[in-house]
Amino acid sequence: MFTGLVEKTGIVQSVVTGDGGTVVKVTSPPGTDEFHVGESIAVNGVCLTVIGFRGDQFDVEISPETLQKSNLVNLKKGDCVNIERALKVGGRLGGHFVNGHVDCVAVIGSIKKYGDSMVFEIRADDNIMRYMVYKGSVAVNGISLTISKVLRSAFEVTVLPYTLLQTNLASAKPGDRVNIEVDIIGKYVERFVKGDKDASLLDALGKSGYLKED
Repeated sequence: MFTGLVEKTGIVQSVVTGDGGTVVKVTSPPGTDEFHVGESIAVNGVCLTVIGFRGDQFDVEISPETLQKSNLVNLKKGDCVNIERALKVGGRLGGHFVNGHVDCVAVIGSIKKYGDSMVFEIRADDNIMRYMVYKGSVAVNGISLTISKVLRSAFEVTVLPYTLLQTNLASAKPGDRVNIEVDIIGKYVERFVKGDKDASLLDALGKSGYLKED
């Protein structure tokens, strides 16, 4: 579990693909000496497992499925990635609940200056847009952000100067692909509501005799 409050950015040192997956070496931000092999870390919002650690680098292995469903598939040496360690029990939850399970890859449509901040318009498919709520939360490349506007096929987030400086959104540009994870609370609410409707429908069909047991 993560909060979407990026601690530091790291730099990709190498990307090596083998039969079992892809191993990525990343320079570690200050404080990652607390890591142990097997612990979780979010890289661009994707929950990964540390498989090695030495000096100022840590290694993570990425499965083919994760590569396919995130922008990590485009990682190359020299890329800047957002880093967040897993939330400690009793720690402050300053962002929102982030699982590190990316829902989709979206595209930055435009970036506009708004005072000292920047407004990002992010284009996403309908199956993701249904979870976007004005003033709700969304994780973009693992960053917990507040939705400032909801459009038909896009949403906007306003990124403050501090967040820009601490994350890889500082170098983002229109056309870049970003990882999106919607607020898990919305998913649970949808499932509970849909589940009740499905149960009621099946119960009604059963009572009417439309559905018969073999």
